[in-house]
Amino acid sequence: MLVFGQSEFVLRAAPALLGILTIPVFYLIGKEFHDKNVGIISAALLTFSYFGIYYSQEAYSYSMVLFVFSLVILFYLLALRTDDITYWVLFGIISAIAFWTHYYVFVGLGVIYLHAVITRGSHLKKDIRHAKNLLIAFILKQTL
Repeated sequence: MLVFGQSEFVLRAAPALLGILTIPVFYLIGKEFHDKNVGIISAALLTFSYFGIYYSQEAYSYSMVLFVFSLVILFYLLALRTDDITYWVLFGIISAIAFWTHYYVFVGLGVIYLHAVITRGSHLKKDIRHAKNLLIAFILKQTL
């Protein structure tokens, strides 16, 4: 960011942009989780959230953490629904990026991976090959 200068505007522009970009991601999460109305409600709640507005104005990385972790949740939900390798790979890559943005993300990622093991546990007991996509995502997160 310092390539563009050291003004206060430059330092606050990136968090503001990431805060704005998080709103449609919340819509997609809500839509994927339940339906279009839940997506609209969740996007509206983030839009008018005091903390969402506050952290989008600060020159800290919290809005970036929220944006990237929201992408993690979105791609996890898509991967669970479709079981497509593309979504699992994107989930793994963005999980690694989320961990690079803030180290406390490991708590949320741990919960997500635990959820994946629990929800897919019945499939894993029948055939271990069903763990392939989840293992690919986990290995990508560890190696990147």
